[in-house]
Amino acid sequence: MQAGDLAQTLIVNTATPLVNPDSAGKTYYTPRKQGAGLTSVPGAQRTMVSLAVKGAADPTRPTASLGESKRGSYSFKFVAKNFGKESQTYKLDATALSDTISGGLFLEESTDYTGKGISVSFDGKNVRKGVLTIPAGKSATVTVSIKTDKRFANAVKQAVNGTYIDGFVRLVSEDAPTLGIPFLGFYGDWSKAPVFDANLASEQEHISGTFLYNTTFGTILGVNPLDPNGINNAFGNPAETIKTDRYVVSAAEAGGEPSQFMTYTGMVRNAESLKYSLESARGGKSVASHTYLRVPKSYYFSNAGFITSAEDNFESMPLFSAYDSKGNALKAGQYRLVQTAKTSGPGATTHSQSFPISVDLTAPALAGATVTGTGADRALTLAIKDDTFLAGLSFHEDATVGSFASTLTTDAKYTKAKGSNVYTISVPVSALTAAWQRVNGADSQLPGQITMFAWDYGVNRTVPLTVNTGQLINP
Repeated sequence: MQAGDLAQTLIVNTATPLVNPDSAGKTYYTPRKQGAGLTSVPGAQRTMVSLAVKGAADPTRPTASLGESKRGSYSFKFVAKNFGKESQTYKLDATALSDTISGGLFLEESTDYTGKGISVSFDGKNVRKGVLTIPAGKSATVTVSIKTDKRFANAVKQAVNGTYIDGFVRLVSEDAPTLGIPFLGFYGDWSKAPVFDANLASEQEHISGTFLYNTTFGTILGVNPLDPNGINNAFGNPAETIKTDRYVVSAAEAGGEPSQFMTYTGMVRNAESLKYSLESARGGKSVASHTYLRVPKSYYFSNAGFITSAEDNFESMPLFSAYDSKGNALKAGQYRLVQTAKTSGPGATTHSQSFPISVDLTAPALAGATVTGTGADRALTLAIKDDTFLAGLSFHEDATVGSFASTLTTDAKYTKAKGSNVYTISVPVSALTAAWQRVNGADSQLPGQITMFAWDYGVNRTVPLTVNTGQLINP
């Protein structure tokens, strides 16, 4: 071994694992956070023994990769080489850790299961009653066996997709620097755990449900875009609010730019790569795509007080619109947004999920209008057809000002006719009058004419429709 390699090895061998002072049991930080621990330069200079793990990917960084085990049984071998002129004796010790679980969530600390669900034993020609002796100028091989029992299985049963087992083997001497080897294994089937958390609308998410968001209009796809309480309701009661068959996008513009949408993706494990692809529902041809590498799983970001999504890690967002990657307008019809993730490590697997997307380029159309009823029951009854779903109606003093009244049609019934959805919507005249008076005063009257728009879930709207209020008020 070259001098530089030996120096690197001894630095790792003599590092001191650090304790997490905020952990409930004052346990070590996991090797996944601290590696071998805090460097001890004096220890590296004084030690006459080096440790090497058999089969280590990098011999100069002696760490033990245990792989996966559904039964919780692992082993590895290390070689202790004494290059001094005197025999060296060490007491063999180990700390076996796993992530602390509370309320179905992994906490950012570890639990010490040594002797309380995980046993660690040592064997070798030079091992006697847990003590390793290495003659001067010689080497000794030690086999480390790590096994879990029912106590550990019960403690981590909430980890349905498995969990890590890691920790440190320590060689403790009374008159020489303490040596150590960090180890890491996986309890369960590494490839079993899904990459993607559940859709927010399912209310089955583990940490962060996935949803689609229109970044232009500030609305969640599948939620009525005219509903002022739509976002709050989507997070408060997603199963009732988000309609997953109504992911509708259009070429509607804001500020001269076409509207865009993206996903906020909940991740329950890291991905080596994550690809987003907008594809035609028939044939699966991709019209636009984005790919990202080394995407971390979702976690609670305590400094900002929110749970991260995959997209929080990107410098540029995976935005899509009613145009392909070359700027050509898409044809109206059915598409799907497909996310494909590849995991890393042994037994890498591919995971995917998709969302049905309707590209709607046509505004709703008025198919008929009548005035029905008398007195307090008088109403404007409209027949409106749309290629997708009607979001609601808005009423204005004229087409250049904001609305004074609106009617949401989220739950309105419809019939199908020649590929369109046909709605029959009745708006009480008393409701229009009351809305006008809330804005303009209790003594005010509806103007002779008002303007109405019908909107769909893609935020397409009709041309301005003029309503003669005289016909509404006078039977």
